[in-house]
Amino acid sequence: MARIRGSVEKTNVARLQAEARQRKAWELRIAGETFETIARTLGFKGRPGAYGALATYRQKAFREVAEVERHLNIDRLNS
Repeated sequence: MARIRGSVEKTNVARLQAEARQRKAWELRIAGETFETIARTLGFKGRPGAYGALATYRQKAFREVAEVERHLNIDRLNS
């Protein structure tokens, strides 16, 4: 049973780390960083990894993220 528990704990840690990276990718993107910079900063292999992390985060927190991004994009367009 301990083996299963250890596996579950590792999975939970990995999931939490992935979620933290996804949120950080979003934070960097709304700060105006490119996907290439986000990938380098967070250790993704390339732009697709950074984009995927951001897409996953958007799906999980769609309403909050979409609203913030909408306002930021409007502000950028009006600048």
